[in-house]
Amino acid sequence: ALRAFQRVKDPGVALISGFCLNGWYAEALGLFQKMHFDYNEANEFTFTYALLASLKLCSLISDVEIPWNLLLKACIKAKDYEMVHELLERIQLCCGFIDSYSICDILNSCLNPILLNVGTQAQAYMTKRGLISHPAVGNCLININSRCGKIDDADLAFKSTPEKNSLSWTFIISARVNHGHPSEALDLFKDKQWRYTSMNPTTFRSALKAYALMGLVGEAYRLFLSMEEVYHIEPSEEHYSIMVEALGRAGMFEEVLEFIKGIVPGKLCPLIWRTLLLSSRVHGDMKLAKYALDKLLELDPGIWIEIQNKIYEFVSDEKLTSEVSDKLAEIEENMKQLGFMKAVALGLISFPHGMPTRVIKSVGMCGYSHSACRFMSTIIERELVVKDPGSFTTSKMASAAAKMHMVVNQEFYKSTHAVFVK
Repeated sequence: ALRAFQRVKDPGVALISGFCLNGWYAEALGLFQKMHFDYNEANEFTFTYALLASLKLCSLISDVEIPWNLLLKACIKAKDYEMVHELLERIQLCCGFIDSYSICDILNSCLNPILLNVGTQAQAYMTKRGLISHPAVGNCLININSRCGKIDDADLAFKSTPEKNSLSWTFIISARVNHGHPSEALDLFKDKQWRYTSMNPTTFRSALKAYALMGLVGEAYRLFLSMEEVYHIEPSEEHYSIMVEALGRAGMFEEVLEFIKGIVPGKLCPLIWRTLLLSSRVHGDMKLAKYALDKLLELDPGIWIEIQNKIYEFVSDEKLTSEVSDKLAEIEENMKQLGFMKAVALGLISFPHGMPTRVIKSVGMCGYSHSACRFMSTIIERELVVKDPGSFTTSKMASAAAKMHMVVNQEFYKSTHAVFVK
């Protein structure tokens, strides 16, 4: 076959397939590579046998010899997180070696609360391998536990990290704010200021948010000014919007408008006007709410849809036909009844009694949904953690006395230990 191959001008796929069928996989890949060097175009059959040879060759490598770190990095780069988690199982079974940075890659692929169990497996593996003390791993654990609603485990990871760096403090401060503990977050922030001369924008964002939640407008404004004057950090759109939130929460709307006038035009983003719109609605200032809405629509006016190659454009104040309005109402009701409740029900039948149930929502939850979570947590007698794009609701079981007053007694909601994060 080789002699015949040497006499043929365009041998095609025949010899590569012959190599594969006879188990000469390395030779098949060598010939495939030579095709490219000789500028011979490959077809679907050539690629099929080349791929076959590559899988076959990988299967001949023992698990101990596989460069797991490189393989994990390739999967992370391709965003193939399912394969990352499958590789973790193989690594655990064969006691393969991976370094602390690969562990961080695995943990960072589990930031979605749905993948918390995989993150827990990774944590158990690195604890067994003695990698838990590495600062980068500790930081990942703080971040993943916080993002998955496990603030106690985030605290434990922070305390268990022997060599805390600036990022460690940034993660735990953000975690405290995001889980509704602004006072503790500020204590940590002041501690970090004392320990480190360098600061970063994320830490300032969390500290400003904490001041806003506590209604400490003056302290928030002084910290905001110190960003540029002391730390030489230029405020971002988020920093500006949090200052608008702090002033808006306090009902200082004249000061809000003066503050907005001083914002550099390039930083005057839709987020700032959305924040002002929310604050003015909470305080019942409908005139200011309309002003904020008009400004918001100037920056973000349109929503459009393509139907059969035709573009239909909509704006928020457009008058809808009765047919469209009825369909919107129907969709909204179905979404409320089906999506959220089905997810909760699936969790209840899938996990043992008493095990926390975590549900992820892709859209924001209304106040009613937050209250419903706390109510359901008491009825089903287990912790219920619900995450939407902007908040956590962690509801734990209420006492028997609270159950008796769950409709008329407002104190019931305190007894459920619910944590709200905006």
